[in-house]
Amino acid sequence: MNLIRATLLGLVAGALCAAVWAAISYFLHFEIGWIAWGIGFIVGIATLAGAGGRGGPMVAGLAVTLSVLSIAGGKYADAHFAVNKYMQENGMTAEAGDELLCSYIADDVVAEKINAGDAVTWPEGVDPTQVSQPSDYPPDVWAEASARWEAMSPDEQSDYRDTIESQRQTQLDIVAADVRAQAFKDSFSLFDLLWFGLAVLTAFKIGMTSPEAGGAPDEPHAPAA
Repeated sequence: MNLIRATLLGLVAGALCAAVWAAISYFLHFEIGWIAWGIGFIVGIATLAGAGGRGGPMVAGLAVTLSVLSIAGGKYADAHFAVNKYMQENGMTAEAGDELLCSYIADDVVAEKINAGDAVTWPEGVDPTQVSQPSDYPPDVWAEASARWEAMSPDEQSDYRDTIESQRQTQLDIVAADVRAQAFKDSFSLFDLLWFGLAVLTAFKIGMTSPEAGGAPDEPHAPAA
């Protein structure tokens, strides 16, 4: 029994299955739950083959573990690509134009005025915590921010842009990670648990197969409707 080869073959099979599942979900925009069952079968067969066809508790446990990891990996990959696509389609990038960079400077101007005890009169209907456009800021604040931006040398502007874009990318990464984690969690429905359980059971059964038992069991069939 070669557990290293069994692990490698199981990992390769699981990775391929997870990639196919994620691709189907991403490009066809729906998830086929019973594919999880197929992953359990394929990973089980690959793991058993890597073990030289000699199953047992260790092979079965390995097949189950790799199946679980493959299913989870496929679901997480689906969530990852879906979140990335949403962010791209909605312009949620770290790239910052001159106007956006001026808004960061304008925020600094506002903070300086408040610290100095000066009044800041916001345009009517503007929420100071949700501002980014020139019209969102008091005219004098935006004028000061624009003047500071124009006073910077090209190198200073480039450095400031890099700093802001780095900060924005860090913030986007944090938000994206939280959204992916929530999407991954929400992807498990009660019906998914049925296929998940069948995948685990199938992988375990195949992993327990011994030569005396006549080889691996037949491919599972979906229950009749």
